Amino acid sequence: MYTLSLGHMSDLNLRSFAYLRFPLGLSACGLLAGGAYTVWKRRRREPVMIAITLTLCVIFQAARMAMTVFDPYLSSFAIAERLLEAPPGNLIAADAYYAFSSVFFYTGRNAFLWNGRINNLEYGSYAPGAPGVFLDDRGLKEMWNGPSRQYMILYGSDLDKFKQATGMERPIVVTENSGSYLLTNHSLALVAR
Repeated sequence: MYTLSLGHMSDLNLRSFAYLRFPLGLSACGLLAGGAYTVWKRRRREPVMIAITLTLCVIFQAARMAMTVFDPYLSSFAIAERLLEAPPGNLIAADAYYAFSSVFFYTGRNAFLWNGRINNLEYGSYAPGAPGVFLDDRGLKEMWNGPSRQYMILYGSDLDKFKQATGMERPIVVTENSGSYLLTNHSLALVAR
């Protein structure tokens, strides 16, 4: 559902609107003030255009404020930041590439994809010369239980599948951000923030 352009619409419920009180109030005030001024000066073109411009500026500011409220939920920057602070190791992402593509962007790292041969990535993944970045459950288990350090980024909904695939009952959590996890296969001595 979240791969659709309006996939997060179901997240907008009464509880989430409580976090958006101020941006919603600012938008409403801007619309009311701009609308009232436009109706009052509707015969003169220049003041109406200025009112519309100012109203849109207020709405854009409110939208920016709302995005900062939802940033921890929608962004994976916090996970990328912790990954950059951690010791070097291979990065593995669960599911399709685009689920955590912002982590690759923020860190400048390439990653292996566990069960990532889906949707548009499947077609080229079997081509001759295609990079060997796609892991199935068996490949993940071999890599995860090997001697080198591995990091896994996944959604909380994939945690049970991950535990079953790797045989690791209690994975080491490096960080968690809004239901997304960064795990590792070897213990870390992280500095407390």
